[in-house]
Amino acid sequence: VLLFWVMWPRLWFDPWPRFLEYVQFHMHHEHYMQNYFGQILSYPPFPVAFPFVMSALTIPPVLLLLGLLGTGLALIRALGKGWWDREVFGVSELLLIHAFFPVVLIALPSTPVFGGIKHWMTGMPFFCLLGGWAFQRTVAAVAPEHWPVRMREGLIAILVIASVLPGAWATSKIQPEGSAYYNVLAGGLPGAASASMQRQFWGGQTRQGLAYLNEHVPRSGKVYFHKSSRGCWDLYRKEGLLRHDIQHIADIHNFNRIEDQLQKTTHAVYHHQKSHDDYELAIWRAYGTEHPVFQVSEAGVPLLSVYENPSPPGELRKRSEAKRKARLSPPPRPGKKAVPTQAEKNEPRVREALPSNP
Repeated sequence: VLLFWVMWPRLWFDPWPRFLEYVQFHMHHEHYMQNYFGQILSYPPFPVAFPFVMSALTIPPVLLLLGLLGTGLALIRALGKGWWDREVFGVSELLLIHAFFPVVLIALPSTPVFGGIKHWMTGMPFFCLLGGWAFQRTVAAVAPEHWPVRMREGLIAILVIASVLPGAWATSKIQPEGSAYYNVLAGGLPGAASASMQRQFWGGQTRQGLAYLNEHVPRSGKVYFHKSSRGCWDLYRKEGLLRHDIQHIADIHNFNRIEDQLQKTTHAVYHHQKSHDDYELAIWRAYGTEHPVFQVSEAGVPLLSVYENPSPPGELRKRSEAKRKARLSPPPRPGKKAVPTQAEKNEPRVREALPSNP
């Protein structure tokens, strides 16, 4: 508790009310949509297996194997001493409790799962300590101490490299799209995408599209930022990553007016997420195109798309309104040839709207 208070400056003033606020925030948090093997998890009860399966698909396999072996060793030691019949617990129990309590908490069917693996990342240091213990026992088994020193040290070096290198390589390869990582058990990111799993979280790839926006958005242009909050936009501008004149339009939850709002923008930034594909469909309808002008992908899997409004903001809406009025106007009198309106002459040969279902 003391460490929690010292390491969080927010609790230094009015600690008790702010601690209660923290607890209430998590006890009554709303549920956001999560993709999980083709399901869209929106409301409880959620699958109990969710955190265990996600851990198996996102922890580098060698570290996962070592952690599970260490878990088995710790369980054997803890249960061998009698779990319930003693008052003093040792390191084994400490590591087990801290490694798996966060996972079990998320496994409860009523717990929100919207943040994916980050919600039980607090257990990972202890899971890795269990893996280190398993590694130590493995070294003792395959490289006994009576071996020549150089031979033993060489074998230990090989085992260390074999344990660390796959995860380090995967980390370097996936950057800067780190939240999109899946291990080989999932088939990597392409396999996870094929299984309709969550590709990313909370607009993490917005930054990858900022350079394109800086170069192509007209002065004082408005940009729709899907899944990227106003706070992010403010920080991007403050850090010099985004031009100060670019205006921000955040997620629009009223789908009766989303297309009208989008037609006021010059560009739209969309994060690929199956549970939000209705936002991309709205962009297609508002802009009259389904082809992005810029895209960020990893291993052939789209993560971020930038769309450009082919007409000045609001022009598509004006043309659509003019066309609607032309249809409602009375037919020409007999003997007179109908003259096409200016809007009809200028109307681009693109689909005005796409079907209601993508």
